[in-house]
Amino acid sequence: MKSPKLKPLFGFRPGIYLTALAALILLLVLFVLLVLPGMLNNGTLVSFTSDPPGAAVFADGIYIGSTPFTAFIKKGTRTVRMEKPYFSSHESVHEVGGRVFFTLIAKRKGDLHETLALEDAKGYFSWRLQDIYSWSLVTNFTAAYQYPDVASRTAADLAGIGPSPYLDEFVSLLPYLASSSPVQKDIRESLQQFASSAAEDALRLLDEGIPETPVPDAMLNGHTVYDELGITVAWYETEDLGSFALSTRLIPATLYDSFIEAVPEWGGTHKQDLISRGLVDDTYLQSAAVPGDIVTNISAHAARAFAAWLSDQIAGYSAHIPGELHLLSAAEAGGLEQNSWAWQWSASPFYPGYQKPTDAVPQLLDLESNYVVIKDTTSGRGERGALPPQACSPITGLRLMFIKD
Repeated sequence: MKSPKLKPLFGFRPGIYLTALAALILLLVLFVLLVLPGMLNNGTLVSFTSDPPGAAVFADGIYIGSTPFTAFIKKGTRTVRMEKPYFSSHESVHEVGGRVFFTLIAKRKGDLHETLALEDAKGYFSWRLQDIYSWSLVTNFTAAYQYPDVASRTAADLAGIGPSPYLDEFVSLLPYLASSSPVQKDIRESLQQFASSAAEDALRLLDEGIPETPVPDAMLNGHTVYDELGITVAWYETEDLGSFALSTRLIPATLYDSFIEAVPEWGGTHKQDLISRGLVDDTYLQSAAVPGDIVTNISAHAARAFAAWLSDQIAGYSAHIPGELHLLSAAEAGGLEQNSWAWQWSASPFYPGYQKPTDAVPQLLDLESNYVVIKDTTSGRGERGALPPQACSPITGLRLMFIKD
């Protein structure tokens, strides 16, 4: 059987029009592979970098990634903005070029790098420190739940940035947050990148260990009764903490009621507003079955406002939430009524790694950190716990400290 023979087409022999058809198909394939992609997506593959890294990048107002990364930007006039919290933002207009041919094989490439200046040093260091603080409260890191090396990221952000008045406080607080091996490793590596005497001191503390703070010796120096307030205070003299007084028992609920009557915005009818402002939680002022007439379910914020109001009721004295060392030294000296069931607020920040040897509230932790609460201060150093300042607990009350103006 013979194969069918192709006939001429439009007067052209088969060898000619088949060759032409093959050439046309080849041209079409080359067009689809080498030209059409460039016509449909004409632009440049841009590598975005920044100093510091981690800046968000927006092209014509649309978020496209965080540095460092590479993205395809279409040809035309493009407005690019880079920003990072607490750093300056940078916006610039670029004429993005493109290429039509061979874009599947080799795209047109470009680079865009910007340096962002640190504008709000306190805000930045506080943000980073609070982040490290929150992670340091975690004790069960796993392969699926890993610590993100926040301290090392901070060191990377600050590479090439000059000295800051908040840097020394930042690095000096880091050893007290080293609560677990991953956090400690990250903190150590970050401290090695900071070239300052404060960083060297912090590394030394990390290596040698932080000694426990001794409780200052206190001498009981008598009592004062404020009949109009319904409280009695015991005065103490110490070499390290000076002269101060503590209410001999936890603050009674009746006195806190007087505060609410005088300052109604702290009353129960305003609880939702206080919650929305982060000053209390939803258990604020809930009744609790506690021994005696003791106010509980108040936050540290509420206690601080109460102390400010009480300061105006006693001429020549100011009222405060006592620090942990004030409570411990007074408890060892005697003169305080103990409540074995109750915890009490202190003004001392709680450090999840090691207790810091000071009652001073650091600027960078501000009021976002947890505060030490103490129970049964007569036994040794007392039982310690921690609550965030907006927390209200049915078993946490308040003892106030008074200092002569």
